[in-house]
Amino acid sequence: MSLKRELGEAMEGVDKNDIDDAILSMALQHSTPDDIPGHSTGSITDKTANIAISYQKRLEDEHKALIDELTKELILLKLISDKLEIGLSSLSETQKNIIEAKYFQKLDWYAVVDKLAEANIFLSKYQAQNIRREAIERLIRITRITIGQYEQVMKLINLKG
Repeated sequence: MSLKRELGEAMEGVDKNDIDDAILSMALQHSTPDDIPGHSTGSITDKTANIAISYQKRLEDEHKALIDELTKELILLKLISDKLEIGLSSLSETQKNIIEAKYFQKLDWYAVVDKLAEANIFLSKYQAQNIRREAIERLIRITRITIGQYEQVMKLINLKG
């Protein structure tokens, strides 16, 4: 899952040496063409030191915010996944077959009925639609996924997918 990979990369963080080098460069004001550190003729001012300290603090804050955001997204996705798994496990085999054919395979109702017939389940289109409605009502009762959770997951799927 890409969110787990992003979280792993974020937790690795920025290399400490890179931060130290950036702060040292800012504090000592050295930027020579060959990138060899050299000291400025002046001394380190409070302003320069404050810039260096605020730079490091900003990096740490951004890193923490990224980890927090990715962790919240993973927790939400895991929660919804677990709820759906529990809900789907409570359905009858016929209900599962109808839900899978209609929503996961995106078949029209006549194709759903034909697919059920291949599994020796003979239903009319209207019977299959009623069974689907009952299955969805059962899923709603069991999973208790809120509108807010649904919208957040859809936003994540559309952005990440």
